[in-house]
Amino acid sequence: MSVYLELIAKMATHGDIDGVIQLATWVTENEGKNEALAKQLIEIAESQTTAAPTQLMILYEAAEKLSQTKKSSQTAQRMLKQYTPAKTPETPRPHKEIFPNTVENHLSYARFYSSIDKPEEAEHHFKRAIDLGRFVETYIIYAQYLEKEKKIEQAISIYQEALNIEPNDPVVHNNIGLLYYQRGSLEEAASHLKESLVYEHDSTTMNNLANILADLGKPKDAEALYKQSIGANPNDSDAHNNYAMLLWNLRQPEKADEHFKKAIRLNPEDSTIRRNYIKFLTEEKRYQEVEKQYNYLRVLDPEDPEVYLNMGVLLFRMGKLAEAEKYLRDALHLAPDNPDINLHYAFLLTKKGSIVTAEAHYLKAIDKDPESADKHIAYASFLAQQQRYSEAEEKYQRSIKLNQKLPHGRLYYARLLSDTKRDAEAEEQLRTGLEKTPNDPELHLYYAQFLSRHKRPQQADQHFQESLREDPLNPRAHFSYGIHLSGHGLKEKAIIHLEKAAELDPQYQSLVKSAMEL
Repeated sequence: MSVYLELIAKMATHGDIDGVIQLATWVTENEGKNEALAKQLIEIAESQTTAAPTQLMILYEAAEKLSQTKKSSQTAQRMLKQYTPAKTPETPRPHKEIFPNTVENHLSYARFYSSIDKPEEAEHHFKRAIDLGRFVETYIIYAQYLEKEKKIEQAISIYQEALNIEPNDPVVHNNIGLLYYQRGSLEEAASHLKESLVYEHDSTTMNNLANILADLGKPKDAEALYKQSIGANPNDSDAHNNYAMLLWNLRQPEKADEHFKKAIRLNPEDSTIRRNYIKFLTEEKRYQEVEKQYNYLRVLDPEDPEVYLNMGVLLFRMGKLAEAEKYLRDALHLAPDNPDINLHYAFLLTKKGSIVTAEAHYLKAIDKDPESADKHIAYASFLAQQQRYSEAEEKYQRSIKLNQKLPHGRLYYARLLSDTKRDAEAEEQLRTGLEKTPNDPELHLYYAQFLSRHKRPQQADQHFQESLREDPLNPRAHFSYGIHLSGHGLKEKAIIHLEKAAELDPQYQSLVKSAMEL
């Protein structure tokens, strides 16, 4: 390296700064760091009186790259800053004038630049169009562009400017209302949609306002508007679908079914409507009809793994394990790393007794979704079934850490503790669970069963009643409470709950019959 030092020293003595720069650059690229050379370059740079700032910058850059000590590096960096020219703000490129300079022409340019993804140019022409003529239609077009660009607050601001020009425009009120709805500002959304309807009785606006009123917890007002919307436009599939969802929530299944069917007849290729109808049919336990709807969905979305997953889950519930496995395998083929598919396939394999393969899928589900408390609970339950209690306990504890307020994590953990004769710890988990989620019917039910087993009937009775207050249509709760009452000589009360269990779920009929014969 001393050869380079000598050569650079000679070049510097003869004033050959370009030669120094050329050799120093070559050394930095090919020889690596050298502290002596770095110091030499700094000295040469500091001694220069005629070198151009660009030459000095290159010398200090080379010195910084060659330096092996903090001192040399900092010196080079400090001097480099002195010779680095300050960045001047870029002068925006002037926009070309267009001819003719009209609102329509600027809107055409704005649409063109929007289509080729040049937002700055597009916004310039939108603003020029507004400057040339403060027409409400121009504001609407600009706001719709901003909404498409996901600039929701700016879009709202433009609509508000439009309302300053024309306070009674129904389209502006409708559009700004929908943006407020999208933002979650339900009261503001409802206010603007109501204003829109004052000036124009539009069926779509009625439907949108009804959706908002339903979300605001005003089902009667929402129902009245859905009826008006459907009356004004009986062929609106969205209105029938949304009204069906409301009726379902109001526990009017026959009417809900009627409007779901109308929505599907009007728009048979709308997968969202079919998915909503499937959820409804599943809750109503009309599984054969659910299966038909999934077959339609497979035609509409043949590459959607969720369709195959849900179909597999349905068939699993129906006890059709071979068919369920086929659908779950298809779902895994489409999305092999999907944690929910792996989890449900693990459930199926557990049911079939394929324990080793099932465990592999439980582990994959957790690996792909490690923060899911539900997946840890599912794996813990599997481990408990295999009597691997210490491993199961670890997973239950992990699920509780992930979600303190998830009631069934503590419930299943309490079951494990009770099954392993750790009743005091089990009761502590149940009490803590009820402190976190005091209205959970399943926690109340299991705690009631626990207390009944431990001969604390009055406390058990209280929790049975709490469970049924929160979920009065749970056949398990009615049957369990009936057995509890029967065991304490309260036959008449017991019969009421046992008969209710059989009414809610025919599967309980033979059990109830046996219980009544005791």
